[in-house]
Amino acid sequence: MLRWIGILLFLLTSCEVYVTPETNVTLSGKYVVSKVRVQPVDQNLSSDFTTDIFESQMPYPFDSFMVDNFFVHFDYSTVHLNQVGVNPGGADMWEIGPHFYWVLNNSPYYPGDLQFTYTYYKSGYKFEPTLTFSIEHDGLENLQIKSKGVWPSKEMGEEIVITFFMTRVGP
Repeated sequence: MLRWIGILLFLLTSCEVYVTPETNVTLSGKYVVSKVRVQPVDQNLSSDFTTDIFESQMPYPFDSFMVDNFFVHFDYSTVHLNQVGVNPGGADMWEIGPHFYWVLNNSPYYPGDLQFTYTYYKSGYKFEPTLTFSIEHDGLENLQIKSKGVWPSKEMGEEIVITFFMTRVGP
């Protein structure tokens, strides 16, 4: 009898419940790009570096901007890019947006991929690039996203990955 009680107590107390952690991406907020890291995929060709004046082969407005002076705003479903000022009512004015974004491939172990298509005009032409970033970190006060690859010298050149470190500056 004691043996059965011991086995029963062992079974009841030794079972551990496994709970899968949830990852809910909460991109909402106004962010400033506070750091940019440009890193070659092939580490033998060159080393990674950070910069204050960012220039790349990415589409406008990600092609050239000042770090700590480039703003991005996410609400629950749209993205705004490149703040150009504040209207008399106190609302932010944006050069690009609102455009819808999607978080793809989200799982308990991977925050997902951020993807959006936006429209801008340059030299009288309309452009509609689609950008995809992997979400590396989605914290309360910061966001870190990494490009899926850029080829500055076209297909024959070195592939680089660009990581944007963003700090939340508003709701």
